[in-house]
Amino acid sequence: WSDVANAAQYEIQIDNASTIASPFVANVVVTTSQATLGGLPAQRLWWRVRARNSAGVFGPFSATRRFTPGAAPAAAALSALTVNPSSVVGGTGSTGTVTLSAAAPSGGAVIALTSSNTAAATVPASVSVAAGATSAMFAATTSTVSASTPVTITAAHNGVTRTATLTVNPPAQSATLTVTAAGRSGESVLSNPAGINVA
Repeated sequence: WSDVANAAQYEIQIDNASTIASPFVANVVVTTSQATLGGLPAQRLWWRVRARNSAGVFGPFSATRRFTPGAAPAAAALSALTVNPSSVVGGTGSTGTVTLSAAAPSGGAVIALTSSNTAAATVPASVSVAAGATSAMFAATTSTVSASTPVTITAAHNGVTRTATLTVNPPAQSATLTVTAAGRSGESVLSNPAGINVA
């Protein structure tokens, strides 16, 4: 509302009827010509305001106006955690993504991260989802292993946890196979998978 000359405070009365009578839904005093209120019911309400000077004398109430508070925005909860690729050779990195159910609030959202086997795969202690965003990515670093090793990556935020499995595999092994064929009379030797072809 507009400033009133010599006003030291403003009294705002809010009610669920246009007559605005006690008991009020809300009755607050502020020192500036605006107010932000929470906890109001999501229904049509009416409000009016009046100024008070430094001597404590009130002026007349403004005209009554109506409004309907909006429902509070849904809190941003941790909804998913993924890793891509989900299976890598040790020493190769993977990218994790955390996703929220709604946009992160002002100041962002910090998601805690852990690995069930830090000898095979490590993740940062946390990843931040920027204010207004719904997801953020982080790097998962892996080490060489001697056997296929599944690692559980866990993300946690506000009491909600999500997990994803990252499988760390040993390097591919190579071997040499020698085939000796004797006593043939015209037959050829082939292999499956292909690789050996003797006329």
